[in-house]
Amino acid sequence: MRKRHNYKSIKQNPQRDKSIVSLMGIILVILLTLPGIAQADAWWGEGYRKPDWVRANGGTIVYYAIKGKKSSDRYKARMYQGGERIEIEYGSSGVFDDAKNGAYNISAYEGSKKIGTVNFSACPGGTLYANFDVKKKSASISGCRRKVQKQVKTNSTTQQKNQEKIKEQETAQDKEALRDKEAIGTEEKILTEKTDESKEEVENIEEENTVAEMDNLSQSSERNSFLTWMNSLQPFFTKLFHFNFLFQKE
Repeated sequence: MRKRHNYKSIKQNPQRDKSIVSLMGIILVILLTLPGIAQADAWWGEGYRKPDWVRANGGTIVYYAIKGKKSSDRYKARMYQGGERIEIEYGSSGVFDDAKNGAYNISAYEGSKKIGTVNFSACPGGTLYANFDVKKKSASISGCRRKVQKQVKTNSTTQQKNQEKIKEQETAQDKEALRDKEAIGTEEKILTEKTDESKEEVENIEEENTVAEMDNLSQSSERNSFLTWMNSLQPFFTKLFHFNFLFQKE
């Protein structure tokens, strides 16, 4: 007797097929996401770093914003370098922190529809801002912006030190000028005293000379008076005693 085949066992089970399809879908998703997982590590390695840390260690922070609907889970942005996807972010706004050196570009999407692309070079220690407009289909990115507060503070401190140094130099110069002025004043005082002494000596000498001249004049006047008196008596004594020798001039 010929054995009959059980066609029921050969017939496909819909529930089993559905499970197999689901499993294959999961495996496919895993396979597709493996490259993304492999690329998830940033230049600093695994984990998350705050923007301040990224900038402080030579990385570049890029903030992006997509202008369109107020809220849409269809928005996403991808960052590439040399055709290789570096990072992907979802939502109408976000931040890229995997740029370190070289040239990059960021493309924004609404679903599978591209909104726009921006190109930029890494800005070590700085920040960039990328903006996308859904309606205008435009894209723009700002220039590199670095924090200069520390530099400004350093410059301010240096400037303050320079001002203090200049002030010290000016104070030293003022003191030196004051010392010179005092020295000049002392010299002038000494010269004045010497001049006064010299004037006093001159005045004393002149006074002595004046007294001496007055004495000489007085003596000369007395002598002339005496001679005049003697001359007036000459005729009398000559007649009386014939003493002409008394009146002979020396």
